Amino acid sequence: MEKQCGNCGFFSNYYVISMAHLCKTVRGYCMCNESKLKYKTMLKDDRGCPFWAAGDEKEEQQKEIIQNALLKMAKQIEEIALILTAEK
Repeated sequence: MEKQCGNCGFFSNYYVISMAHLCKTVRGYCMCNESKLKYKTMLKDDRGCPFWAAGDEKEEQQKEIIQNALLKMAKQIEEIALILTAEK
């Protein structure tokens, strides 16, 4: 695997809103605290820096975090709906 910013565990894409949808861009930023880059915005195809770390697990972790957040939100919405219907 070639070490590029786009496949680094510290790389996080920027998103734009296009026609009411979020779209991933080719640009992103480095979340590595040890990196001394003045500007942390880069293209996903840029070469990895000395702090490059494999990002294989990052995507799975992000999916799990998002799934848990959605489940919590769904429970909160159910509770709000229960409160609103009980007040009638």
